[in-house]
Amino acid sequence: MLMKRKLLFVLTMLCVALGAKATDEAWYGYYKGNELLGYFGTGGWGGRQHEAIILHGDDVVCQGKKIKAVRFRVQGTDAMDDFYVWLSSSLPTPGDNADIIRVAVDKATLVDHEFNTVELPAPYEFEGKDVAIGYSFTIDDASSYEARYPCYTTVDGIAPEGALYDWAPVVMSAWQSYGDRMGKLAVQVLLEGDFESCAAAPSDFGDYKALAGSSATVSLPVSNYGLQPLQSFDYVVTTNGVDSDEQHFELPDPFDIFTGSTIVELPLSADAEPAKAVKAITITRVNGEPNTISSSMRTASGSLTTIAEKSKQRVVMEEYTGTWCGWCPRGTVGIEKLRADYGDEFIAISVHTRQNDPMEIMAYSDITSTIYSYPVARLNRDLEGDPYAGSSSKVYGIKDDFEYERSILSEAAVEISATWANADNTRISVNTDVTFQINADEAPYSLAYVLLADGLTGEGAVWNQANYFYYFTDNPDYAEGTQMGEDFAYYLSVGTESIEGAAYNDVAIAGYGIVGGLANSVKAPLTAGQTQHHTYTISIASNGLVQDKDKLRVVALLLNTESGKIVNASECSLSSITDIVRFQSENNDERQESIYSLNGRQVTRLQRGLNIVRRSDGTVVKVIR
Repeated sequence: MLMKRKLLFVLTMLCVALGAKATDEAWYGYYKGNELLGYFGTGGWGGRQHEAIILHGDDVVCQGKKIKAVRFRVQGTDAMDDFYVWLSSSLPTPGDNADIIRVAVDKATLVDHEFNTVELPAPYEFEGKDVAIGYSFTIDDASSYEARYPCYTTVDGIAPEGALYDWAPVVMSAWQSYGDRMGKLAVQVLLEGDFESCAAAPSDFGDYKALAGSSATVSLPVSNYGLQPLQSFDYVVTTNGVDSDEQHFELPDPFDIFTGSTIVELPLSADAEPAKAVKAITITRVNGEPNTISSSMRTASGSLTTIAEKSKQRVVMEEYTGTWCGWCPRGTVGIEKLRADYGDEFIAISVHTRQNDPMEIMAYSDITSTIYSYPVARLNRDLEGDPYAGSSSKVYGIKDDFEYERSILSEAAVEISATWANADNTRISVNTDVTFQINADEAPYSLAYVLLADGLTGEGAVWNQANYFYYFTDNPDYAEGTQMGEDFAYYLSVGTESIEGAAYNDVAIAGYGIVGGLANSVKAPLTAGQTQHHTYTISIASNGLVQDKDKLRVVALLLNTESGKIVNASECSLSSITDIVRFQSENNDERQESIYSLNGRQVTRLQRGLNIVRRSDGTVVKVIR
């Protein structure tokens, strides 16, 4: 702590000595220098290639600065010829027609993987107009991997407009923007001018939840816009126009990447009222000095929902799969392991689709039309990844994703029951209770239902499960004694790439309100602690995927209609009603909690004939009066 205080004192003195601004130099670009990098290129085409970024005229960092040099990372330099670095008022067409500066680079000076720096013959003064910065080269022999993918880009695949443009005339007719798919081009410019010394800007931090009387830990992105390392900052939290007292935060380690972003973990206290509140976090001081960043950049927004009481939470995995998909057994293994580890806290929905899969249903078509690689799993329609390896692509990584979703508080409890609504068991009466733990004038929520079937089988090749693990029996990652060898033992040993007689569980065979939910299934206003009841009738008379009525289940999904995420869920089996009770008196069962007619309508008293009674212990019985 003493060393931190000394460093903070030194940084503060630097800020004071230099004043608000310092005339200096700094490397700048979309790529900050600390991101994980991957490779980008045309594959095996070779030929002339042009890569660029665009710094926009309204870029606050570039205002009043001069560009003195350009640096970039590439590989495969042995295969490159006619290398140029250039600046242009727009993306040049043709690619070698840069209209500001064009500098030839001796290929003998180029170094693979490291930064290559090219000084401009004269500094370029940024005048508030867009400027394209790029490099061009020719590859005649693209036989090596490095020559096929010579450019470095970040691997996050998320970048603002301007972060990556590519033009390879042999395969493309014009410049294309790839930042939103391939990340940021590893290019930076050396800026000279007056820079802020101690300045920081937070970014919007999203939605968080906290139980009443506790706090949430907010992951706040903070960018350092000062030339001095970011060591500490003071901030104010604003709720509904009311500012908190100024609070102080010290980073565990100084952050010294100019315009780079780091994540800090800030506590955000729950409010007195159980409700959603818009929050603003304003950084007022940096390293003990006033934050000199533009006032429009000092504040980040988000929200905190204070929840009155904790509800039972269940995490839903919607697994997108197909009998034709040889990697899709990964989903079966992931589901089996999560169910073994978490029991009824986990709900699996297997959505079959594409290539004549006999279990495909149209209810999910709006979602499956946006999925292009299989298998894939979405947890609570939030995290997405492999149904076994998860978003981290590691052995049983889906467990980490599950734990993350499990840690997010739900603002409502959901409980479902379902019974047969007619004598021939072709109609299902569904009853769902939703108990919110927040107050709200609006209700951006709705219910959706999914009918699941277990043990589905069929004849013909379309019912066979493709199995690529048949080819991995000699792969050391799947060797006996390894976790994946144990997890995938059946698929490794089954001895075929097409499994006949496969039985499929957790299969979605019908859906209702899958995207957006059912209209008016949740009504405003919401009051903490009050339960809303919803009834729905499902007909299975014409559903050709119903094979065994004793193996059907119904899932209720509570959707947030603004975010599209699943807030909470519940599932039940139709076999959960095990007793038929003959009526004796209105008060003979102290466990009696709610009564429903066979069409799902809640009533206050037992009706003549057959009634459905939900007890306080969670059981459901049929009562004949």
